[in-house]
Amino acid sequence: MATVLIIDDVEDLTFSLGNIVRKEGYTLLTAASGKEAITCLRTNIVDLIFLDIEMPHMNGFEVMAQVRKKFSEEVLPILILTGLQDTETRNRALEEGASDFVNKPFDQTEVILRIKNLIKFRNAYKILQNVNEELEWRVVERTNDLNIATELLISRLADAGELRDANTGKHTTR
Repeated sequence: MATVLIIDDVEDLTFSLGNIVRKEGYTLLTAASGKEAITCLRTNIVDLIFLDIEMPHMNGFEVMAQVRKKFSEEVLPILILTGLQDTETRNRALEEGASDFVNKPFDQTEVILRIKNLIKFRNAYKILQNVNEELEWRVVERTNDLNIATELLISRLADAGELRDANTGKHTTR
């Protein structure tokens, strides 16, 4: 199952959101600050991040920048969860790499549906990544097979040239 990291400094919200995440069958990780979240991401594989914008010391935008730097090669959905309702904050969050946005107070059903959609998105990315790795491996394998076949063909043609001319046939092989 997927692992969800909730990054929020409000314990009540983290607790209620954590209950929703657990009821849906996902593994839950929590962090009360951006610094704690970055530490958590170094040691855990996460499939979805819930991120609050307004936090002390390191705000959500700074956390998102760190996460995007660490996961630049992969798709890691970030769901912004904030009490800020202005369009500017929403647009900035989406521009800086957030996958989706939910306002506080949140609707439980909406949160569940967004979690499921983002986890599906993450799983589709992982499947695509696995298929690409398999295809790359097959290309390398087929290229090696082709190189072996080419060398064998050249060797056989050289042998055929030697049969016709015993005196200079070794020149063909060389």
